[in-house]
Amino acid sequence: MPERALRERKWDAEYRSAEERLDAMHADAKAREATEEMAAVHEVRTKWDAARARATELRRTASRKLEEAQVTANLGMREFHDALDRLRDRFAAWDDAHSRRFDERLDQALAQLREWRAFAEKEGAEFGLKGRETLAKLEEEVALARARLAEWEHERHERKAEEALREAARHFDEAYEAARRQHA
Repeated sequence: MPERALRERKWDAEYRSAEERLDAMHADAKAREATEEMAAVHEVRTKWDAARARATELRRTASRKLEEAQVTANLGMREFHDALDRLRDRFAAWDDAHSRRFDERLDQALAQLREWRAFAEKEGAEFGLKGRETLAKLEEEVALARARLAEWEHERHERKAEEALREAARHFDEAYEAARRQHA
């Protein structure tokens, strides 16, 4: 197989791979309703489209300017990969910050739970069964939320893990609000 055909196959494979990564990042940003990330993905997609258009045009004239085409296409791909790496870093930073904030919320809830438990022990029977049940439910939701957070951190960008974390966060918020209303 001629060198040109091999090179074109390699470029096509890189283009398909890059396009799939961009589509996945756009889907993640859209699912999070993260407008800044969607704009960043759009910016990278624009660079991608420009690099691809340049490469396509240069491939048409490759017989006359093969060396120039290779340099320009490689530069475009390098720019694209650099932009993609920056975007990946941005997503990772967002994920890390989100994870830390949620973990801090769970820590604060556990601290408040200990205070409410101490109060319940002090009050004894006057605290009531419903109050104890509310605290037990909150403790259960905190443990479940921590487990979902750990799963999500292990399987980032897996839609199922993300949905499970969202659901656990919603249940945690509901349980915390119920306990807060009852014990405030």
